[in-house]
Amino acid sequence: MSRTGLALVALTVLGGALRFGTLDLQSFDFDEAITVGPVLGGSFDQMLDAIPGTESTPPLYYVLAWLWKQPFGLGEVGTRSLAALFGTALIPVAYGAARALAGSRAGLIAAALVAVNAQLLFYSQEARAYSLLALLTTLSFWAFVVARRETGARGLVLWALASAAALLTHYFAAFVVIPEALLLLLWRRPLRPVLLACACVAAVGAALVPLAVSQADGRTDWISDFSLGERLRGAVKMALTGEYDPTSNLQLLALALVLAAGVGVGLRRADAREREGALLALGLSAAVLAVPLAIDIVGREILTAKNLLPAVPLAAIGLGCALGAWRAGWVGIGTAAVVAAGCLAITVATLTEPRLHRPDYRGIAEALGDAAPGAAVLTPYHGSEPLLRYEPGAVLAPPDAAASELEVVIPLSRGDADDPPRPDTPPPPPGFAPAGREEHDTFTRFRYRATGDPMPVSAASLAPLAPATPTFPPQLLVWP
Repeated sequence: MSRTGLALVALTVLGGALRFGTLDLQSFDFDEAITVGPVLGGSFDQMLDAIPGTESTPPLYYVLAWLWKQPFGLGEVGTRSLAALFGTALIPVAYGAARALAGSRAGLIAAALVAVNAQLLFYSQEARAYSLLALLTTLSFWAFVVARRETGARGLVLWALASAAALLTHYFAAFVVIPEALLLLLWRRPLRPVLLACACVAAVGAALVPLAVSQADGRTDWISDFSLGERLRGAVKMALTGEYDPTSNLQLLALALVLAAGVGVGLRRADAREREGALLALGLSAAVLAVPLAIDIVGREILTAKNLLPAVPLAAIGLGCALGAWRAGWVGIGTAAVVAAGCLAITVATLTEPRLHRPDYRGIAEALGDAAPGAAVLTPYHGSEPLLRYEPGAVLAPPDAAASELEVVIPLSRGDADDPPRPDTPPPPPGFAPAGREEHDTFTRFRYRATGDPMPVSAASLAPLAPATPTFPPQLLVWP
């Protein structure tokens, strides 16, 4: 095997080790709990029936995940290993796309940036569609590059298949696929095969319209809880830092300046092919952000970081072409090494700091143990579904619920937030007396006991005891 092949294998092994080695480090979050419960928990027909009512994406990932659960189960490792597989496969795919644009050096730099990127790692460890989205849109881009240069049908067929599969995974794949289709129509001749390939992809998109309409029922209205400026800053920043940011502004600025300087040198010294490849990939990456931003400005709030995940590997490919330009020499290689080392440090810091993890509802469930009838647990909104998965027998409290024991469980605040890590002890609700406060490594637990007979309880009446927003009020669980 050549040195380039060995380097690619080493990068793929590194990326796979980061993804697979820590799959069970964190508990399921709210969205994952929906995946492993209402969606994947039943038969194949039940899974298909659940998607329109619970999900905001097309069905391809869930079909694959339902098949994957048969041998591997629905635990954290079993369910997330499919996303980790997609995330690991993305590394050689990014290499292939960058190599097709600007050569093997560009390919290795792109693969390295993908392997250690914190945001790509995060979604390679989430039982949702995003890792598959990143893989298929990058595969679509690679096929687009091939189809643009070849006169045969192979590239167009691969592009149509990858693009259709990407649309079947997530609607935001359109922000990659549509620009690629327009460029193929502009650049590729003869035109008839391009029209046929585009028509096939468009037919898949059209078939998804009824599902998209049924899912457009306000379930993504939470996006508007955050200003456009907050969401735009988050989307750009998370491309380097991931969902939970362990960096200071100074550290992030220094990394960005090194990257910008290296890319500037690389683009200036690149030959026509290398420069064109870099600008094509970076331009398409920018379009993935710019089109949702324009839609958002018009008045339909859709811009959020995870939906823009395809922009990250495309940007890595563009950066690989710029930094890997042959005449960029050691400036490009050194910049790539510094940026990759910085991204790896961010990834390791995120994996090793509990306050930069998903909320620990698995640990909360273990601390609660087997709750007895008459007990109630108040949790932040996004803890309800995970606790329903980790606490068999628990249900959301009915209107006539009463409790003799009340527990309030609050995960540590995020390590990149300004909030104190633990809340103050809230006063007891009417009819209850304090029974203790426990501070665990990843959460705080408050206990109350009824002073007499079991007291009526509801999530609304107990809302002051737990963090809440108008969109996401606390939830109350009971054990009938």
